[in-house]
Amino acid sequence: MKIEQKIEQIIYKIIGEKNNELNLSMEKSLKTNIVGGKSQLDSLGVFSFVLELEKIIENEFKIDLTLINDDFINDSSNHLDNVKKLKLFLIKEVSKKTV
Repeated sequence: MKIEQKIEQIIYKIIGEKNNELNLSMEKSLKTNIVGGKSQLDSLGVFSFVLELEKIIENEFKIDLTLINDDFINDSSNHLDNVKKLKLFLIKEVSKKTV
């Protein structure tokens, strides 16, 4: 399976888990917002989403990954805006670390 497909499956798996865990109805779509006003996740939900994502990606690809960093905290990064941006960011990061 290609990195792109694997990453998308992981993201959608976590969306499904958060939907069940938090009684949400987040769509499994590239347009789904992770952070911001249109997101169904509150700040704690975003944090747990990101931690779970980091853990699964690290285990799946045997790499170290940090999604919450100074850029994210200072709002100068947008890789968590929606699923599409997150997926593209993760493809780039995983590809750099698995070469």
